[in-house]
Amino acid sequence: VCDFSSWYPQSYLTTAEYCFGVALAYDWLYYELSLEERVAAHKAIKELAFNTAESSSFYNRRNNWNQVCNSALIQAAIVLYEKDKQASVSLIERGVTNNYSCLDNIYGKDGVYPEGYGYWEYGTVYQTMMVHALKSVFGHAGPIEKHEGFLKTPDYMLYMSDAIGTFGYSDGGRYNPSPRLPQWYFACSQNRPELLVNEMRLLENGEYSSAGIYLPMVPAILAGYPDLNPESLAAPSSRLFSSNDVMPLVIGRIGWKNDETDIYFAMKGGSCNTSHGHMDVGSFAYNAYGCKWVEEPLMTGGYAQYEDALSAEGYSFWSFAQKSYRWDVFITSNLAHAGLIFTNNDESLDKLHDTDYDVAARAELIQTYDIADQIGGTFDITPLYKGQAASVKRTIRLVGGELNIVDEVTALSDMDAELMWRIPTKAALKVEDDCIVMTHSDKSLYLSATASDEDCFPAYASWEMKRPTGQWNLLKTYTNNITTWTYDSIALPNASANYQIAFEATDNYGYGVVIDDININGTAIGKQVSATVNNSQWGSVSGTGIYNMGATATLTAIPAEGCNFVCWGDYDRQTTKTFVVNQDTTIHAVFTSNSQDMFILRIESDNTTMGSATGTGIYAAN
Repeated sequence: VCDFSSWYPQSYLTTAEYCFGVALAYDWLYYELSLEERVAAHKAIKELAFNTAESSSFYNRRNNWNQVCNSALIQAAIVLYEKDKQASVSLIERGVTNNYSCLDNIYGKDGVYPEGYGYWEYGTVYQTMMVHALKSVFGHAGPIEKHEGFLKTPDYMLYMSDAIGTFGYSDGGRYNPSPRLPQWYFACSQNRPELLVNEMRLLENGEYSSAGIYLPMVPAILAGYPDLNPESLAAPSSRLFSSNDVMPLVIGRIGWKNDETDIYFAMKGGSCNTSHGHMDVGSFAYNAYGCKWVEEPLMTGGYAQYEDALSAEGYSFWSFAQKSYRWDVFITSNLAHAGLIFTNNDESLDKLHDTDYDVAARAELIQTYDIADQIGGTFDITPLYKGQAASVKRTIRLVGGELNIVDEVTALSDMDAELMWRIPTKAALKVEDDCIVMTHSDKSLYLSATASDEDCFPAYASWEMKRPTGQWNLLKTYTNNITTWTYDSIALPNASANYQIAFEATDNYGYGVVIDDININGTAIGKQVSATVNNSQWGSVSGTGIYNMGATATLTAIPAEGCNFVCWGDYDRQTTKTFVVNQDTTIHAVFTSNSQDMFILRIESDNTTMGSATGTGIYAAN
């Protein structure tokens, strides 16, 4: 990579990771490298990373970019300190000052990471490596290591998962707990072995085999703290973690045995237009009895599929404005999350969809509970529902082992409040008159709703997200790259039938597959092409069905064994008939058995104005 002409500074995250990788190799393998290799590495770091940093935007970002880029540059500057002191000192001093100025936005005062579980690992790995490197060389890391939110963030991460799953929000959501390597730094530097409760379980279960390229940081950190004894750790005593800072949330956990007796729940507030944000305000998690009952969909396949599709139409996936088409993507919209959706709207806020939240509004955590057999918290989410409701408060509360979600809704004075209460789940669902029975593995939960207003009647419904069993019929395939939004109609074989319709796609090397604006009409949108035969035992016709107007239909005459095709109804003897569909059409096909010869008799008039003749047809021999 030192021979590359560029480390792609347009996206400085790429530059930063190249820079860090080369600096690490240069430092750790210094005496294994030839002089030429050392010179090449030094030159590449300085020209491709140091000299391009000034024009990068990461210094103005207050998210994982700031952490990764500053950390990579500072560690590279430490490596080259003896060779290029002036440039190194400048980068280190600027990086430390800049990074510290952003930590209030990155961790707040309580250590909560707005970008979510996955991005916490990415940003905090680089943050802790930077702090550790500065301390090991200079004896301290300046104000960074003393930042209140940075010091508290391991507690946040400790409560972000249990043995079953994680609390996933924003783009950084995850389903399964995975190694959180920075916890080792915090456990060592703060002498708090209990921060490793989750890590020791993952280590014992073999999960660290997939810890990734940053795993060497663990022994490097442990070497500096020989007195840490992870075997002496004790489970945390607190049942509740909460914050109303950069990302309001509340997390409750009953039990740390990592078995079916543990209960875990969480809910978030905040805003939608934060870095990597989703319309997931008010969404919640619930793990109990060894099962994960709320599972929000993962963003699989990366961002390219959404970026490319929206960019082709002149939109940006990375715009967080009220009418951004980011909110038209299912997985980032409120349709994919466990929140309240109001379907009424007085149009006082111009939105992309009537059901959208006010993306700039913020939901506050206004109360927490931790008394006797009751723990939880209440959020005021009213600002998100501008033009839809006068007041909305949402409470998550565990009472005696039973999870309660309490929504206090006051309608606008001139408009009823119409809302959907929804959760995504992988549980099997059975809708009853007074509840939904959720079955997961061999466990069942009963989801039921009550209303204090006697005029409010909850209605239960479910949408099956799993692929149904039974025969699937392929209606259409697309194999060419379609680079712009293209409208297409697909005719259903029987418009009066009940259907389950699926779209299946594969993204190839970052090329996205995007479908939008799907309308299913209850009446036939195409024209019926049918076929009749003179004797169904002698042959059949393939290619019949419903075709779109203007589509090309191809019918093929298929004689049965021991039979022959004679002709179509217009006396055409080709076995394949192709024509453009512009109306309902019925085509007749004539077959014969080998034991019976058939002949076409065609009678034509040489002057139709003077007369005509009848008798044209198909006749058997003799």
